[in-house]
Amino acid sequence: MGAHGARARGAGTGGPGTHLASGARCTVHRRGHLQDPSAAHLREERRARPEAAALAVAAGDGRACRLGRRGARRVAFAALIGAGYLPWGHFYPRISATREEVGLFGIEVVCYLFLGGVGGGLCAVLATLALAVPAASVAQSVQPAYRGFFARGWSLAALLLFAGALCLLADSGNYPALPQLFLSGRLTYLTVGAYALATALGCCLAAMVFWRCARCVRSRAVYRAAHGLLLAAGVVVALYTGLFLADIPAVAFWHTPWLPPLFLCSSLSCGLALTPLVAWAGGAWPALARALRPLVAVDAAVIGLEMLCLALVVALPLLDAGADSFAAAQRAAALDVAAGAGAPLFWVAVVGAGLVLPLGLEVARRRHAPSLPFFAVVAVLVVAGALLMRYCIVNAGTHPVVYLMGV
Repeated sequence: MGAHGARARGAGTGGPGTHLASGARCTVHRRGHLQDPSAAHLREERRARPEAAALAVAAGDGRACRLGRRGARRVAFAALIGAGYLPWGHFYPRISATREEVGLFGIEVVCYLFLGGVGGGLCAVLATLALAVPAASVAQSVQPAYRGFFARGWSLAALLLFAGALCLLADSGNYPALPQLFLSGRLTYLTVGAYALATALGCCLAAMVFWRCARCVRSRAVYRAAHGLLLAAGVVVALYTGLFLADIPAVAFWHTPWLPPLFLCSSLSCGLALTPLVAWAGGAWPALARALRPLVAVDAAVIGLEMLCLALVVALPLLDAGADSFAAAQRAAALDVAAGAGAPLFWVAVVGAGLVLPLGLEVARRRHAPSLPFFAVVAVLVVAGALLMRYCIVNAGTHPVVYLMGV
């Protein structure tokens, strides 16, 4: 019997086609499954009664549609986006309870620091990889692997940046003053960050449309200039998430030059860790697996720099013996992070699971070809550690400098 052309009449006995009425025709597919010719009717039935379709899948009904590889990638991509919000289910009650104690920022700013940083880091990583694409691969026609990978990657980066911007806007609450950020003409950290965020978001959307629709790269110079702008915008956005806190002198613990590099390294590490999963979600992992394996060594180096910056942020205030209120506030905040009520969260989740464990896994696999499950485990650890690190640092803002408070 042929793979596609064979036909079977009658209801038959047993197998997936037993539900058909007598005399109905079924197509025997390559894998031996029978498909009802009235597929359109069944699709309409599933749309009208989605709960019935779900029960049919659970019961193994032959009429239930199969997800397929393309659908599985879409579900995984949606799960990847939603995974960033899962840790808040456990920590949100504690954050909400301490919001009045912090007195400066709420959970929206923590979400912005995380989403904006990860979006900027992913933007920088994708732009760097796009600049490394061989010219022959996009000159005549864009290869499907690159199209799926970059289109899905820029979609995720744009979504993260947009969600971060919404969180920052929700925290400010002063919506009528938003246009003044772009029209004031004053050059401040806030205006630079706003311009960088808007530029990165707009460029991500343009890059997403290009990689989805363009047939080829007509001008290599324009291609390099556009992705160079994306690289710069991503780095500035990731760096600004640290400058956002470091530019507040009232909180001594944040007022350190090591905070922006810390957030930049953390954002780049998240972007590097998510890149292989983006390739898998875009259907490009089999074609790009070999090319993406060097990211393990790069991410290990970035995590090492991140650990150094974090050690300087926490340890330098503890080693400062100054007697002024600024040094005292820094020591109190650093001591609260390292040995206070949040110390278990900091040492176990941030340092242990978010930095040391991913670094150890990447160093151990440096001589072997990393697999997709390996990248998935590292990505979960790195992203969760980055989220909790930002929470710990923002939560340390409960020790303002006394003389700036007017006391």
